[in-house]
Amino acid sequence: MLQAPFRIRSEQGFNAWALRLFQLHASENSVYKEFLKCLGIRCSEICDITDIPCLPITLFKQREIRLDGTPQGITFLSSGTTASVPSKHHLPWPELYERAFMSGFERTYGAPSHWRILALLPSYLERGDSSLVFMVDRLIQATGDPLSGTY
Repeated sequence: MLQAPFRIRSEQGFNAWALRLFQLHASENSVYKEFLKCLGIRCSEICDITDIPCLPITLFKQREIRLDGTPQGITFLSSGTTASVPSKHHLPWPELYERAFMSGFERTYGAPSHWRILALLPSYLERGDSSLVFMVDRLIQATGDPLSGTY
């Protein structure tokens, strides 16, 4: 497993990290490995992040996409449409997702405790499998404000 640097401070650092993640998924993610094989792409040919092939959304609807051997964790579903199968996003470590959106919020707006969050999400209220609901719920909790909430 790769250990992420605490902060990536440059575009060059981001690109190097993205290429390392590509290599990891190309070797340890059976769905992605199969996808690359079908495209005829060898990992050694990918030297720039713009050359990293993206999985089509249909695979997120049909297959479980995650690193082999990682824990089940949490699964988010896309809202999709009534006539379609939702795509699935498996996160073995939800705390990493939470740390990412919390640090992004703090860098942009400051500490959540300085805010009151009024979330207007009527179509998501029944959807505990929504990444947006997960994120907003955690941010509301972090405000500590009893008037913060989902409406």
